[in-house]
Amino acid sequence: MIGYSRPERPRCLLSTRRSAPSGGCSPSRQTNRLSAPAVAGDTVYVVGQHPEHPPTLWALARGDGTVRWRVELGGETAAPPIVDGGAVYCVTTNGGLYAVDIDDRTTTWTRSLSPVVGPPAVGASGVFVPLDDEVVAYGTDGSSRWRTPGVTGPRSAHDGLVASNGTVYGVRPDEQGLVALSTETGDEQWRVQQSTDTRSPIVVDETVYAQDTAGSIRALSTADGVEQWSTRGLPREATGITVTGGGLIVGGDGLLARYD
Repeated sequence: MIGYSRPERPRCLLSTRRSAPSGGCSPSRQTNRLSAPAVAGDTVYVVGQHPEHPPTLWALARGDGTVRWRVELGGETAAPPIVDGGAVYCVTTNGGLYAVDIDDRTTTWTRSLSPVVGPPAVGASGVFVPLDDEVVAYGTDGSSRWRTPGVTGPRSAHDGLVASNGTVYGVRPDEQGLVALSTETGDEQWRVQQSTDTRSPIVVDETVYAQDTAGSIRALSTADGVEQWSTRGLPREATGITVTGGGLIVGGDGLLARYD
């Protein structure tokens, strides 16, 4: 059993409410919905949204929620931000891709893209964005690199592309399955069929763990997609998987399970 002490009350870092728990909370009249956060070092990055205002990227102190800076973006609804190196990457519908420099606290470049279907992925060789029926790749300086039609990301505000070890993993919009693309060229390396829609995979060493919305997980070789093992019977509304030393932790509707 894992032991932990329960805090007396939550510490609020940023709230969209006028009345919120105390402890460093900074309400914003121009925010009524927040994206999932990204954490890097001692800073939390989150995108605030409001139907009457453009999305805003907030940088908050992890300890008490003090607002360090904020940058206004364009477009409408936003996916969760991605932090890599000295930049934060954000995508918005009817807006596109935004690269925000952490030190300068300014938007260094933008690319108009529509429609974006989910969060981007960032790797050593660039930034990868899922559109409605293709994946587009840019260098970290904003230079255009390649476009691969017929592949996109999971259609979710939170599930997106995953980039790891020279490969970016996406899905095909016209069929259930996982697709592995080269991060250098966008060429397809392999694909596997899934029984239903695929969620964002998890990559650890030479294995990619692919979860679908029917409640199954498959462990696949990153080299060629060959299945190593699979399991079924998870809740259809499983919230995702996390890989830890010695096993997989799977969350779902009223269930938390571990697989060795």
